[in-house]
Amino acid sequence: MKTNTIFKTISMIAVAVLICTASFAQQGKRGNISKRPGAQSEKVENARIAYINKEVKLDEKEAKQFWPVYDKYQKRLRTNHVEKMNRQKRLNDSMDDMSDSEKEQLMDEMDNLDQDSAKIQKEMRNDLKTVLSTDKIARLKKAESDFKKMLIDKIGKNK
Repeated sequence: MKTNTIFKTISMIAVAVLICTASFAQQGKRGNISKRPGAQSEKVENARIAYINKEVKLDEKEAKQFWPVYDKYQKRLRTNHVEKMNRQKRLNDSMDDMSDSEKEQLMDEMDNLDQDSAKIQKEMRNDLKTVLSTDKIARLKKAESDFKKMLIDKIGKNK
């Protein structure tokens, strides 16, 4: 019963954040992908942390060891993602004005960033093996995927 209440609370926070984020997105184009409303992203981040803790079944000791490692790699992955999205935006916005070689260069850079992200994820998994069991690492992958799906579903239902 308590778990159900926690999940409902997390879901409600996520819905509120998504509604706010969607309304900001509709107010106009963002100049740079990395600019995000702070309060909304903080609420989503708190919900994500609670969700991962619950789904991975982290005990207190594991959580203390896990989060610094995980956060270090997530920061690198976010930076990579922002770089890729900025290149995609540049390609989308200027496609008609670019030469084929400029387009090719941007697409190569995006592919390289994808490869870098795969390497970062593998490094993270290897480092997490010192903190978590393989089962919990697999649960983490599922929790990350499920949380993203939950957020996407909430956005879709609120349109």
